[in-house]
Amino acid sequence: MNLSKRILSFVTASLVSIISNNTYAQSRRPAGVGSLGEMKCQNINGSGYTGLVALLAGAPNNYKASNSVIIIDPEGHTLTAIAYIKALARDEELEIWCKIDRSSSSGSYKKLTLSFAFDARDAKKTAFNASVLHFSVYRKLTSGLSEPSFYDQFFLRPALYDKGNFEIDLTNVDVIKFKLKCAGYNSCPTLYFFRDLLK
Repeated sequence: MNLSKRILSFVTASLVSIISNNTYAQSRRPAGVGSLGEMKCQNINGSGYTGLVALLAGAPNNYKASNSVIIIDPEGHTLTAIAYIKALARDEELEIWCKIDRSSSSGSYKKLTLSFAFDARDAKKTAFNASVLHFSVYRKLTSGLSEPSFYDQFFLRPALYDKGNFEIDLTNVDVIKFKLKCAGYNSCPTLYFFRDLLK
């Protein structure tokens, strides 16, 4: 699936329906279904290391667990966030690396499904009117020690309540990297995740 450089403006009702009615809801996952939040995710920036070395060294984690009800649009639709990535200052960059644990019999994951959005209460703030969050996804294959290669990229605009739901192919992948950069004239608000299912 190639969504490169596409701004995500999904219909809110569809996103709410997808997540609310998902058989594999975070709170009642069947065997063989995992959560990215349970994997080893580290924030590379400021760790004193780079890339795979930082992941192995146990850098801090900026993909943090949450259990917060978030308003995702002007109409007041709400979803429960299960994780978030912190707000970024103007021109700030952040890399988060997640190692996909395949050590158990339930670890034969083939895809990662992500659903995410901004908090509408943040999106309405003047401070975020001219900001765009660049959200890039990279994958590292299980063969070799090379750095993760580019997979997809999204431009998210807080002021337009951009949100998304998409899948990442995990076939022969053992590391996922998220690279975020806040562009524009202002800072970028917290990005909330409502699904991060591995199956």
